[in-house]
Amino acid sequence: MNIRIIFLILCFGSAASHALAAEKNTTPIAIDADQLEILQQKNIAIFRGHVEAKQGAMRVLSDKMTVHYKPKTAQTQDNVAQASNSMSGLDKIIVEGKVQFFSNQESATADRGIYEAQKEKLFLFGNVILRRGEHVLNGSQLEYNLASGTSLLSGGVQSSGINAQTSGGRVRAIFTPSK
Repeated sequence: MNIRIIFLILCFGSAASHALAAEKNTTPIAIDADQLEILQQKNIAIFRGHVEAKQGAMRVLSDKMTVHYKPKTAQTQDNVAQASNSMSGLDKIIVEGKVQFFSNQESATADRGIYEAQKEKLFLFGNVILRRGEHVLNGSQLEYNLASGTSLLSGGVQSSGINAQTSGGRVRAIFTPSK
C-alpha cells in the first residue's frame, strides 16, 4: 500500500511531485491506529481511531482510513493459493474525520479525502484548507491530478478570515508577501 501519493497535494509544484513519486517505493510506510479490520474477500483494510500514517517527512492523520487494494493475480498454478491472499497494488484510499496532511513545509485539512490510484487523482472534500508557510487557500472541494500537476479548488468561503467556513460561496486565497 503506497500512501505517499496522498501527500502530493501538499506539493504545489510538479517538480516536487515527480521527486516524491520517484522515491515512493524506497521509504517504509508506518500506519498506527486503535483498530485494524481486514476484509480479505473484499480486498479492504480499515484503520480506525487516531489513525496516523507516516512515510519519510510526510504524515496523514484521520479518524478512519479505508485502503482498497488489488488482489495479486496468480502467475502459475503453484502460487495460486498464496497469490489470492496477497495484495499487488493500491486501488483507492479513503480518509475520513479530522483529516490532516503534513509535510516539511505544507499542510492541508479537510473533512474527507479520496485518492484514486488508477486515475492518479486526489480529492479533498469539506472545509478544505491548504497552507504553505503563511499562504492559505480555502475551498469546499479540491481535485488534484498527480499526472499533470494541475489542481482545481472549488468554491466555499462565505465569511471572512483565514479560518472561514466553506459551504457554498467562493474560493479564498491569502498570499503573504515575503518580508
